[in-house]
This record gives sequence, structure tokens and C-alpha cells, in this order.
Amino acid sequence: MISTRLVSGRANSSFGTYCARLAGLPDELVTRGVRVSTALAKFDPIPMQVTEKEKQRDSAAESLAIKMLDMDLENVGLATCWTEVERFERRR
Repeated sequence: MISTRLVSGRANSSFGTYCARLAGLPDELVTRGVRVSTALAKFDPIPMQVTEKEKQRDSAAESLAIKMLDMDLENVGLATCWTEVERFERRR
């Protein structure tokens, strides 16, 4: 007979990763779960995960922001600004 008891506090380990693999969750999701779990166990900040697509979008948004800040709105006009925003939106 196995005896169990509930106690207050944190668990030292978990079968979450094992269960996730058995359930057929994608490897990248399980790997991310392991990273987050490890960070939490060490009281470390949870590491961000940024995809290549998100990096490209951030870079494009930064380029647009720099372009907009450099524009002389008194002489260029609002139509030029909107053209740049539309170009950015088409790249998404």
C-alpha cells in the first residue's frame, strides 16, 4: 500500500514533462516547458523565446519608426507617412 500526504509548499520534482511527451505534445513545446520549469525551480527569470519571424517583424517595425522620426512632416505630408505604414503592413 502506498501512503501519500499533502503538505504546504513547492514540489521538488514533477512528472509534467513525462506526461506531456506521453500525451504527444510537440517537442518544441515540451522543451520550452522544461526551460521554464528549470528557471522557476532556480528562482531565475523565465527566459523569453522569440521566433525568427518575430525578430524580423521587430526589425521592420524599428526601421519604420526610425524612418518616421527622420521625416520632415512639415514638408513631406501625411500621405507619405501613410505610404510607409502601408508598406510596412504589406511586409507582415
